[in-house]
Amino acid sequence: MDTNMTLRVSIIIAFFALTLGIGFYAQYGKNKIKDEEDMNLGGRKLGWFTTGASAAASGCSAFAFVGMAGLAYNAGISMIWYSLLATTWSWLIFFVLGKRLRNFSTTTNSVTVIDYISERFEDKSGILRTISATIVVIFMVGYIASNYSAMGKTFVGFLKWDLKWSIIIGAVIVTIYTCMAGFRALVWIDTLLALVMLLGSGGFLAFVIAKSGSLSNLLEQVAAIDPMLVDITGGRTGLVFATFLIGWVGSGLMGIGNPHIVVRPMGISDTNQLKAAGIWSFIINVWVMYMGVFSGLAARIWFPNLADVDLAYSVIVGEIMGPLLGGIIIAGILSATMSTVAAQLLVAATEISRNVLKKSQTATEKQRINFTRICVVIVTIIGCWFAFNSSQIVFWMILFAWGGLGSAFGPVILLSLYWKRMTWAGALAGVLVGAITVVIWNQTPALKAMVYEGVPGMVLSTLAIYVVSMVSVPPKSAQKLFEK
Repeated sequence: MDTNMTLRVSIIIAFFALTLGIGFYAQYGKNKIKDEEDMNLGGRKLGWFTTGASAAASGCSAFAFVGMAGLAYNAGISMIWYSLLATTWSWLIFFVLGKRLRNFSTTTNSVTVIDYISERFEDKSGILRTISATIVVIFMVGYIASNYSAMGKTFVGFLKWDLKWSIIIGAVIVTIYTCMAGFRALVWIDTLLALVMLLGSGGFLAFVIAKSGSLSNLLEQVAAIDPMLVDITGGRTGLVFATFLIGWVGSGLMGIGNPHIVVRPMGISDTNQLKAAGIWSFIINVWVMYMGVFSGLAARIWFPNLADVDLAYSVIVGEIMGPLLGGIIIAGILSATMSTVAAQLLVAATEISRNVLKKSQTATEKQRINFTRICVVIVTIIGCWFAFNSSQIVFWMILFAWGGLGSAFGPVILLSLYWKRMTWAGALAGVLVGAITVVIWNQTPALKAMVYEGVPGMVLSTLAIYVVSMVSVPPKSAQKLFEK
């Protein structure tokens, strides 16, 4: 191993050691986990800075660096629209949903999003909870697998490691600190990771400008390859361009239905801090997404024949940059991926655990927490298996899972917070119609070519909720909940 490679590996090891150290402190420090509220919401004691940073870090995922870079490599600067439109979930979650969701979840003693939905609609049969939890786990496993794949490809591009071993190493690290101290550890680590993401993406931009002379020079070089790559519309006009924009707006709306992000306001200590958290989250999101686009453009110039476009970001770092700056930037990429995976692992594992133990009268808090940790390990193993056996591009894998969760739960969560007349049957119809629509639309080439599957999924889910709720009876507790 040469000196450069030794330094690269050392930086990554130091980064992993720091994240594990935070997890260890969260587990064994003075605020260690006492119950499920601590495990899943950090005891509802979080401030705006950590809440906003953790929401951004959890929402960015491999999308921001690996997926976005790969998409921009092929499609060009028109992907900048994604950075602006698909990050609107930050505003929606913290400005529209946050206060009511925080208050309603506290009143109903709910520690997860599915808990809230179940309690909001008096789901005594458990059917709504079971179906919702199943949909969460199915889409989350695909989401987790795509992020493991992105993490592995980052190691391949930067350290030249074997892909499978890279996936395993990353998965083990994330699983350990997720099991250690649950939500509190994730939020602390996410805050660190968000700052590393900002530092890494800023360093990357400075490097690109220095190497190209200026951003205008970079764009001129890209235009020499294909003028369409620097066309802000990507050559789309009229209805085609409008549909393109609607698809990205729809992608942004999906965020309000992704449980690993929506849960963030539920853990904040003071609802007056929600707006500050939302602004902070949006700033991080837009900045990091922008850098993903420019990395794809730079890779198109410097590595015009990449066989795997998901390697665009990490190959630049591994082949051109020095080990120190490269290590910091790779830490930023890993940060985006690890924070999302950890949040998704906790959500998926918690839903399995709470669904299995929901009727148990004898399980202690400690047993419930330990069972959740076992579920984290199980979901990790399944996610790794799918990551080993998937050949799809990371961006599209994540976009599908993002849309599935958003369509299934976005309309349900939004309407449940603002419409007293919404019913149990309406919620169930919305969850099922949203999820099924996304799957069918995604698997039908003619439909998929028209617009992003999340858009029809959310529209039809909303219609299903309204129609079914109007012909069924709302829960008796709804009136009291809204009065509070």
